[in-house]
Amino acid sequence: MNKQNMILEKKIKRTQRELTFYFLATLLISWAVSLPAVILSVRGNPDFNFLVKVNTYVPSLVAIFFVLRFSGKSETINALKKIVRVRFNYKWYLFIFLLVPSLLLAAYFISQLFFETAFQSVLFPIIKEQPLSIVLVFVYLMFLEGPFGEEFGWRGFALNKMLGILNPIKASLILGFIWTIWHLPSFFITGTIQNDLAKNGLLIAFLIYLIYTLSLSLFITIVFIKTNRSVFAAILFHTVANFSHGLITIISEPISAMIFIILLVVSVCLFVWIQRKTFFPKSLSGP
Repeated sequence: MNKQNMILEKKIKRTQRELTFYFLATLLISWAVSLPAVILSVRGNPDFNFLVKVNTYVPSLVAIFFVLRFSGKSETINALKKIVRVRFNYKWYLFIFLLVPSLLLAAYFISQLFFETAFQSVLFPIIKEQPLSIVLVFVYLMFLEGPFGEEFGWRGFALNKMLGILNPIKASLILGFIWTIWHLPSFFITGTIQNDLAKNGLLIAFLIYLIYTLSLSLFITIVFIKTNRSVFAAILFHTVANFSHGLITIISEPISAMIFIILLVVSVCLFVWIQRKTFFPKSLSGP
């Protein structure tokens, strides 16, 4: 083994070690924060909302600590600048804003046509009364319901490093699985979409959510790559997805949820094939 290969192998092992510690720290801290919320929820006490909000920031806060610890202040500043990297091709903005809403609408129309499923929406009554509230709701979802608190960690730190040692398809699936595991406590906290799914059976809810998260992870990865690793693009995609489920709230209905998941899986498979050169590159960018 020549010197260059030895240096590369050393960098890969260092990256793997950093990622392992990052994922373990994030899961342990998040679960520790979520445990009181789970206990309170199981006991019928609604006073856990603050803990849920705090927990959404754990992935990014842990990531900032790790960048500071292993890369220094200047690298942390450079990494944080990706949050405000808003200039990228307009077609990716269209993709971000149209993908999930289109799939949810298609799932609703199919389930309504064949199963007479009634339209449900958590957000539509609010927006109907106050149209301008759509902006406030979107900002609320972005900053207090996960996207802003998670994506610097999941994509800005973890995915960014994973793409140096794994091809995008493997990185997406591994990260998507960890992202799902991170959400486990939410299945036991009243008011979360995961808890709503669990009312139809915990195992089936977990499997549906796993497929959903893996699919979203693949979509966000390609958006992240195509926008020059913009964390803002990942935050925006995540926010639009959450907003769409609030606007077209059919995921808690078993039939509608299955139709949506089928459409999502078909879409992501087609998308991976279309973007196969990006998902299966001949060489990696390096750790």
